[in-house]
Amino acid sequence: MKDTDRILCIIVQMANLLKNHGLPDWASQLEQCTTALPHDPTYALSTIVSLYGGSGSINDIVLYKQETPLLVENNQLHALLSELYDLCVGRH
Repeated sequence: MKDTDRILCIIVQMANLLKNHGLPDWASQLEQCTTALPHDPTYALSTIVSLYGGSGSINDIVLYKQETPLLVENNQLHALLSELYDLCVGRH
C-alpha cells in the first residue's frame, strides 16, 4: 500500500506553492488527485505519474518573481516532485 497520508501532504504543499506563484491550473490538477486517492488509488497514482511525462510536464515548472527564478521555492518544489514521484511508483 502506498503512503497515502504522505502523498496527500506533499500534494497540499505543492498545490499551495503553485497557487502562490501563479500556477493555479497545475495546483488544480494535483488537488483533483487528492479527491480520487482515497476512493480509487490506482487511478489517482496513475494520474499523478502521468503529469511527469513529456515536454511541458510538471517537471518543467520554474517558479519566477519579476522575471527572476526563485531558488528556494524551486528547490522546494522539485524536492517535493521527486518525493511524490517516488512514492507513487513505489520507490520509497
